[in-house]
Amino acid sequence: EVIVQARREIPSEIRHAIQRGTIYYLNKPYEWPQLRALVQAAESSRELRRSLKARVSEIQDIVRLLDTATLELRSLDEAEVVAAHLGAAAGDPQLGIGVLELLINAVEHGNLGISYDEKSRLRESGDYERHIAQRRASEEHRDKLVTVVLSRDGDDLEVLISDQGQGFDFQRYLDFDRNRVFDSHGRGVLLARGLLEVEFLPPGNRVRVRLPLAKPEADEGTAGGQPAS
Repeated sequence: EVIVQARREIPSEIRHAIQRGTIYYLNKPYEWPQLRALVQAAESSRELRRSLKARVSEIQDIVRLLDTATLELRSLDEAEVVAAHLGAAAGDPQLGIGVLELLINAVEHGNLGISYDEKSRLRESGDYERHIAQRRASEEHRDKLVTVVLSRDGDDLEVLISDQGQGFDFQRYLDFDRNRVFDSHGRGVLLARGLLEVEFLPPGNRVRVRLPLAKPEADEGTAGGQPAS
């Protein structure tokens, strides 16, 4: 992960950078809580990506063999497992990261009901991880599920992610917003859209993704499309 210290904003460059990956911007002058929140967010994002890529490399994937399937998850750890399998099915861990951003959004903002401003405050206070754990364990939220429905469509996989939240004004997050560029979060939807075909369904608690499936490699012992004798 990279934190860029900028003296001025160049919207086109920032938009391009965010769509290519999670890059954090720090505007001068800045306060210590803002710097701490950005560093913690960048470290957390780096570890999540590293873990997901490691999982993808270890998976003997069967997702691309499925016709339809329904998965249910509650936690960010379970979201990472699902995203790793989808990245493996696509043959590209980066596409799994795009799906992971949407699953994180479904868990945190959908099922746990954490608002954008609330997440900003918790990031700056350094209390975010503890708050997530407490809210997940609460009677109100502990049984909430994110449902992931997989449907094969030719060489693609349609992924429908649904949470049990109230939905949100997803139009605000579909494109670059220079007012949020220096925040410690809020790039997940934009990053996912830069990697994948993404469609939010009103009121915002469902999102459909189209994931290209990797072509299977030729079986060992096969040459020129003919079985070896």
